[in-house]
Amino acid sequence: MKIFRHEVAGDPVAVHVPEGTADLGEFWTWFNDVRARGPIALDTETSGLDVYSPTYQLRTVQFGDAHDAWVIPWERGGYFQTYARQAIERARQVVIHNANFDWHVLGRHAGIPLEDLAPWTTDTRILAALIDPRQPQEGGAGTALKPLSAKWIDPAAPDTQGGLTKVFNSLGMTKETGWARISLDHPTYLLYAGLDVIFTARLAPVLRSELVRLGVRPELVTYEHELARICAVMQRTGLLVDQDYAAPLARRLAVEADQYRAVAAR
Repeated sequence: MKIFRHEVAGDPVAVHVPEGTADLGEFWTWFNDVRARGPIALDTETSGLDVYSPTYQLRTVQFGDAHDAWVIPWERGGYFQTYARQAIERARQVVIHNANFDWHVLGRHAGIPLEDLAPWTTDTRILAALIDPRQPQEGGAGTALKPLSAKWIDPAAPDTQGGLTKVFNSLGMTKETGWARISLDHPTYLLYAGLDVIFTARLAPVLRSELVRLGVRPELVTYEHELARICAVMQRTGLLVDQDYAAPLARRLAVEADQYRAVAAR
């Protein structure tokens, strides 16, 4: 078992990475205990953003509460995948930040349809948008996990994506290629993967309390989650495109864009 220690808002937290079946048994004990107490934070690490590309990979699945995270190396197959899949199927209440992405990932690569997962999901990104939809350039905190965690949980919350980009660069990778190529044993990669679910677990009750303080009706929260599910299904289905019409149109618009870019420059 690998264990990485950190502090969040002055509290000690731990990120656990199982290396064998005995470690997975410890994960299962933790999982059942947390499930009995309330929602479990859920997240994934993948090879990039293009979920439906033929070379796409699901690399890890993370589970967490306010003090502990478990990073399950899905990429290693076998028992790791079995335990992760069964945990997701049995959780019944999960908290995800930007659930749309993970719904697609887990549906495509773990065999868990978003229709099954969505009804159990609270999306902290939706909660944050209902509190304040403004992006940073508009004077708000935005809806990304790092700035929300810094605002509501711990001002010292690390920028996990920014920190990993630096790691990728130090290893000769780019932001685009690093997610697929970084070693599954890299300590920063594993620590940051675990911290994301710990911050998500801490963020959910704080945002819910703020929604109550602002008088936002619970029905609106439910409504926004239902809209997110509908849009996710639409995104998965895709749209039929008339290629014979669209391709020439795209070329014509590109020419116009170049022409007016030159006009604007003059």
